[in-house]
Amino acid sequence: MAIYADDRDRRAFLRLLTRVTEVRSLACHAYCLMPNHYHLVATTSAANLSQVVKELNGPYAQWWNRRHRRVGHVFQGRFHAQVVQDDVYLLTVCRYVVLNPVRAGLVDKVEQWPWSSYRATAGMVAPPPFLHPEGLWRHFSRGSPAAGIRRYREFVAAHTAGTSELPAEPVLGDAAFVDRFNDWRRRASADVARREREVRPPLEELFAGVVTKAARNQQAAKAYELGYPMVAIARYLDIHHSTVSKVLAAAGRPVGAKS
Repeated sequence: MAIYADDRDRRAFLRLLTRVTEVRSLACHAYCLMPNHYHLVATTSAANLSQVVKELNGPYAQWWNRRHRRVGHVFQGRFHAQVVQDDVYLLTVCRYVVLNPVRAGLVDKVEQWPWSSYRATAGMVAPPPFLHPEGLWRHFSRGSPAAGIRRYREFVAAHTAGTSELPAEPVLGDAAFVDRFNDWRRRASADVARREREVRPPLEELFAGVVTKAARNQQAAKAYELGYPMVAIARYLDIHHSTVSKVLAAAGRPVGAKS
């Protein structure tokens, strides 16, 4: 299901993001609005990420339903988060985020997508109030911002044509950094299902480039294996949930048989 029907929706979301980042003292390094999900790379001043997402998704969903005269959930499922080390790992994640529209086939070049942080960080447009590209520029150059901008562009361009993916790990960093979070990972709530804690690609990426029914069915089964509810898959594909059930049964994964 698309969470942004048009540019008015996108602008409303960004206005809300501006307010939430100010109230919650969030430093945003990168973002990207895709048709049915968004990516956000940010540093929190407190352990308040869940609250931040709640204050973003809740009011936006209410506004969206009012505007489009709809009811029910706008965002499907729990959000997925990774803890990222503040060095080359952060740069890699920020690059991954802005390249999403290219990987999904929405545009040919990263600068053609206006709903991400790339153009502001690349010095093409003024940054929105919530974005702080200076941090990334300093990673590339301790001198003038112009040098940082130039090297940022080169860094993104180096992998524009690539298909690299982020490791599906809850913590991204070197061994010492990951070890710091071992206790945190062990204490993760047992109430959250294992598949909910895993980082999984959004449905848009799973179905990118799919043009045949056979390929669609294969990816639908894969999405179910990754933990997406049958109803979420049906809504994304704009088909009846009974059709998804038949697809899963044909693939040997009838509903209710997941381990």
